[in-house]
Amino acid sequence: MRNVLARLLGLLLLLAPAPLLAQPAAPVTTTSPATAPTPASADSRCLGDPPSAVPPGNARVTVSWTAFSPGAAGTWRPDASTAIWQPRGGEVLFTLTSLDGTAPSLRDVLVCFRLRGAMQGWTTAFGPLRTVQIGPNAITYGARVPDLPPAAENWFRRVVGGAQAGEYAGLWIVPIADFRVLGDAGGARLDAMLPLGITSLSFSTLVSVAGVVLALAVLYGFGRRRAVPGSDVVLTLISTRDGHASLSQLQMLVWTFVVGWGGAYVMALKGDLIEVSMGTLILLGISGVAALATKAKEAGVIGAAPPPPPPPPGQAAPRFPAWSDLVVTDNGPATIDMTRLQMLFFTAIGAVFVTLKILTSQHIPEFPDNFLLLMGISNGVYLTAKFIP
Repeated sequence: MRNVLARLLGLLLLLAPAPLLAQPAAPVTTTSPATAPTPASADSRCLGDPPSAVPPGNARVTVSWTAFSPGAAGTWRPDASTAIWQPRGGEVLFTLTSLDGTAPSLRDVLVCFRLRGAMQGWTTAFGPLRTVQIGPNAITYGARVPDLPPAAENWFRRVVGGAQAGEYAGLWIVPIADFRVLGDAGGARLDAMLPLGITSLSFSTLVSVAGVVLALAVLYGFGRRRAVPGSDVVLTLISTRDGHASLSQLQMLVWTFVVGWGGAYVMALKGDLIEVSMGTLILLGISGVAALATKAKEAGVIGAAPPPPPPPPGQAAPRFPAWSDLVVTDNGPATIDMTRLQMLFFTAIGAVFVTLKILTSQHIPEFPDNFLLLMGISNGVYLTAKFIP
């Protein structure tokens, strides 16, 4: 196990300074069909450095980050105090707010990016800006991060002092870029900047997967030390006292690691905690109740306690859990239990759906009410079947 952990750590350090991969922009609900102004073909406005004096347009319009909260209708909240993180190709939302309370008069809005500390020029946003929301005194746009060049120093040089303050974040892993917004605000020049962390899709994936592998390895090591039966990692973690693979424990294990992996992935990619939807909390609660009820049944707390097994003749080998235990009953003639199969099938569908949504949009989706009802019915039928002799 030590060799595996050492290789994972070495691979993480190697990939930390690597160029970041582009990813498609996360889909965000558009509340207005309007289209943001397309940046002018002549990008000379981005060639020069920001002016030393504050442009007059900055006194009329403020620029702030806008965080998107997934939900039934979607909500936006300004956040100008901290830098946000996005990978190359990801979409950042920003809001232009009029300081006089009226609708902002904006023309020729242009967004440029430049890594701090790098000897390079400005790069315009990838593709046209997108209008996300229009309010009475503010407009929210979406801009895609272009394919910026890699950071100037590798991770080791950053740690030993090769980087200046404000150039990197997150243990010197995430390079900071200047996000520059230019435009015409009612006839006055607008030129404002915000900090933006540029993350890596590949590194975030590796960190989250490595975290899951490490957690599984530690739990498996604990199980082997206590002689928990099981021929592989998962079977060891879901094994019951009598050596059977528990479907309810598998369901709880799946949801725990899907949400845990998603949290680590989004934290490494966006520098923020993932928002857990109410539907996911309900599913976690359903799986927890099913696991507790199953343990109570096996211990005799609920219903009649199972008869004790006959004493083994001599030194009989203990039973080991098998994958077939998840759908096959062995109390009497072996049969396929459709209640188990149904619960396993619906759990797999839900887990795959959540995983794909986290990969594509970096948030845990809401579940339809009928799907939650379906999961509740499936778990209820499964538990009822366990109490029927």
